[in-house]
Amino acid sequence: MKPFDLSIGQRLAIGFGILLILLAGGFAYLFLAQEESSEAQARFAEQIAPRAELANELQRAIMYVGINARSFFLSPTDEALGRAQGSIADARESLQALAVAPMDAQDQELITTLRPLVDGYLQAVTRAIQAREATPVAPEQEQQLSLSREAAFAALQPLPAIAGTQTERRSRRYGGVAGASA
Repeated sequence: MKPFDLSIGQRLAIGFGILLILLAGGFAYLFLAQEESSEAQARFAEQIAPRAELANELQRAIMYVGINARSFFLSPTDEALGRAQGSIADARESLQALAVAPMDAQDQELITTLRPLVDGYLQAVTRAIQAREATPVAPEQEQQLSLSREAAFAALQPLPAIAGTQTERRSRRYGGVAGASA
């Protein structure tokens, strides 16, 4: 008798035993992968998505500051002044909301970079509005104000990249989870 001389019943039992072990291992792997996916989706929903929304909200607020300030410069009415000042206040609130949101070290570094840029822009726009409000602007002063506004706006050129960082990070970290949750 050979050492591996097994009956058909024994061979079938060993084969089905190996098959059951492989199936159990496959199900265990799927269960763990599903748990990991659920955790990633929860992290995305609780952390990444709110920060991305706050960053987008800040970007929109900055856009409205520019639009309403320009409207005031073109037509310096009390209504236009109120809209410009309101949009500046909204931008400051958006920046503060983003700054106090829970975030990791990389996000905190971005906010540390972003905050002085936004503050500088809002201060420059506020000064320009106050100058325009205080006195009628001569053509040469208008050109200086225009250059000041353009310089303040140029300082904010990194804003779209910073606002888009959360979207890029969530795509890299969570792959399909981010798209499924959005």
